[in-house]
Amino acid sequence: MKLKKIPVLTVIVLLLNSIIPSVAALAADINSSSVIKGTYQYTSNENSNKQLEDSFEYRDDCFMRSSFLGCEHLETLSSQVAISSASWYGEEEDQYEVDYSNNSHNVVDFLKKMDFKDVSTNKYYTLEKEENSGAVAVGHKTITTSGKTYTLLAVIPRSAGYKQEWVGNFNVGDSGIHDGFKAARDEMLRYVKKYIQDNNIEGNLKVWTVGHSRGAAVSNMLGAFFAGGGIEYFGNSVSITPEDVYCYTYATPTTIIPGTDKNVELSVAGYRGGEEYLSDTVGDAYAYTKGGQVDPKDKVYGGIRNFISPYDFITMLPPEAWGYTHYGTDVSIDHDGKVTEKLMLDELKEVSPYAYNKYVNKSGPNLFEGMTFDIKKLKLVKDNKNVDLSNFVKDRIDGLAYKANSIDTYINNNYQDGLKAAAGIYGMALVFFNEDDIDINRVMDDKENLIYSVLFSYLAYASDCLQEEGRAGNDVEASKIAIEELLTYVTDKEVNDNTTVDEVIESFFKLACESENEILLDKIVSLIVGAIPEDYQDMFINVVAPYHKDYNSESTISSEEAWKTFIKACVYGTDQEAPAYANFPTAKDARKMLYQMVSFALLFMLPEDGYALSIALFMDDEGEPTGSGTITNLIDVIYPMLMKVKDEDGNTIKSFQNFAEAADYRLVNLLENILGGIIDNSKNKYGEKFQADLRRHVENAKENITSIREAFLYFFLHDGDGFSTEKVIGNIATFINNPEAITLPHYNEVYIAYAKAAQAVDCGYEDHLTKETIDDSIENEIEKETKTEESSYKVDSKTDISTFGNPKTGDTIQIWISLFIVSIIEIAVTVLYTKRKK
Repeated sequence: MKLKKIPVLTVIVLLLNSIIPSVAALAADINSSSVIKGTYQYTSNENSNKQLEDSFEYRDDCFMRSSFLGCEHLETLSSQVAISSASWYGEEEDQYEVDYSNNSHNVVDFLKKMDFKDVSTNKYYTLEKEENSGAVAVGHKTITTSGKTYTLLAVIPRSAGYKQEWVGNFNVGDSGIHDGFKAARDEMLRYVKKYIQDNNIEGNLKVWTVGHSRGAAVSNMLGAFFAGGGIEYFGNSVSITPEDVYCYTYATPTTIIPGTDKNVELSVAGYRGGEEYLSDTVGDAYAYTKGGQVDPKDKVYGGIRNFISPYDFITMLPPEAWGYTHYGTDVSIDHDGKVTEKLMLDELKEVSPYAYNKYVNKSGPNLFEGMTFDIKKLKLVKDNKNVDLSNFVKDRIDGLAYKANSIDTYINNNYQDGLKAAAGIYGMALVFFNEDDIDINRVMDDKENLIYSVLFSYLAYASDCLQEEGRAGNDVEASKIAIEELLTYVTDKEVNDNTTVDEVIESFFKLACESENEILLDKIVSLIVGAIPEDYQDMFINVVAPYHKDYNSESTISSEEAWKTFIKACVYGTDQEAPAYANFPTAKDARKMLYQMVSFALLFMLPEDGYALSIALFMDDEGEPTGSGTITNLIDVIYPMLMKVKDEDGNTIKSFQNFAEAADYRLVNLLENILGGIIDNSKNKYGEKFQADLRRHVENAKENITSIREAFLYFFLHDGDGFSTEKVIGNIATFINNPEAITLPHYNEVYIAYAKAAQAVDCGYEDHLTKETIDDSIENEIEKETKTEESSYKVDSKTDISTFGNPKTGDTIQIWISLFIVSIIEIAVTVLYTKRKK
């Protein structure tokens, strides 16, 4: 009888099951690996009261290997868990503000679906948020691999819906580790410690922590705490190795400065208490005392992966110029170009139709366009100077870092306090900025403050830049340069100190007459007609109407048509058929009439300063209205006027030393006018605490208005090549045209879509077993056990191998014995089969 060859794999598995317990346990572990598929919900960016649904796949075997190897499945799953951690607003508008009990609904439900037990959250998930608080959801389950049993602890920081927690993003501090994020981290660590004690968790731990944006920064710190030596904080009952820390973060702000004192980094603040932090988890402070310095790129942080979009400016804060970076490895969201935009969009369409439509219609990074303002068309037009979104957003961060050029400057010059106040207002504004809360009439009635706020802020910024560059010695010189550059841009003709008002007016009116479809001309006429008081409308019409060829005593020429004809006469001369031609035939004659009218209007509008302006700008030495004044004349007269605030009777009630003081005064008034009514009304709708917090943020913003103004202006306007009106206009136009292209790359849905698309290509992850393929792959898995040693954390002779060894590798000697036995079996089976055949 002919014997069949014995399947070598079967012999190996049978013998190893009886001879080598650890390898047998490995096969059993993988065979019992759980794969859970289902759906989860998350709060939509489209509508905070709307829930979206997405499918997920959880796999135990993602945690049965060294975290240092990375895992494509965990990349996707972690991004999904991060988005589910956002506070759920409820099905009815404003439910979020009066009922916090369901805020954690999505993430708790998600963790339970993945068979995590005893899922719970700290109080900040179910109560009002505070400035440096942090909400977290925690659950646990059992993982068995290589004969060892682990408790897998899921620690999930909240990643959206923070409200006042957003203030902590700007609380950087000078300790080397971001103070605001660390305060949130410490609250979560206190809660995790309590959770471990309450659930009697002991032995080997594996920790899975994920987050997006602020939640990503806190998660980055949590992963580093567990991997970098902080486990002692939890007592002697639990232990962990760096390769058992699975930390996946998305859109991650920077968190740590290399070289930071580990005694500071790994110490944990205790319960803060007090009126502001009554929701803190109770726990004593913990002081780490072993010393050392932080190396964020140390191999112990090999299980931390930060997925970063090159277009997401949030990931660049705090600025790299201050020394900040992330713990662990930064991974490009497209895996260095392996994940194409098309693959991502295919996934995004399923994940979030809302985000997909935004992306493909006008907001994708590839649709980003540098813009400028075309005065002839009165619209934004494409400009080739800002063509790359990643460079554009990086320049914005560089602008902020230019003004706040160090952490010391950031703190000591009140940028930190100012931005914290602005962030607090913004975080709460997500709630109260709606038609019911804002008194539109109150805002619109304050146009003067709005106009002056913009004007003075621009001039203050220009003056600051030009003086820093050495191009101006004071406000007056700087304002002259800024205005000349602005007029050069507007008139399309070089304007300098000697350029007269008449030359500027002639150039500007000519530009208007030649504008596309006379759109600029129509706009100028509309502004003129709207600016003339009703009592003076007929008087001015009687002056300009005779420049129209159809004018007579019975004509019905509209005021708009009359002014349009007059402006054309100021450029080309009066129509020969018009009645005014006899006395004012030339363009210069028409402009003289214009200057005479303007001088008359100034005398009525500005009783005290109108005469001085008229003489300086429009009259020559003989008193003729020739428009002979220069830019220098304009600045000499108008600067002192701008440095004063007068009441209705013309009395000076406030004087300023420079444009910066004038800008801050107007901005404070604007802030009070916009938010004053909201603060008054907020108590009835949102409660006393909401009102008190909002009032506190507004008062802090008013106290730090200078730093807020400077930070925002340098962020939006600054260019590394120096001040330029053209560049300022270009930056403003680019922001106006691309608001969603700039913000959309930060959306969690985009990060999820990239993560899902990454599974379709080779992104460099080492493959690992799936439950479905275990029977065909056990031999490969055993071979891989011997290779894992090469990629695990390398330790020196002084390091305890039990601390850093790869848990999946098990006892190295035992593995080599296993392979030796397998080889002997192979030889024996071959020999027996050969003899039997003979």
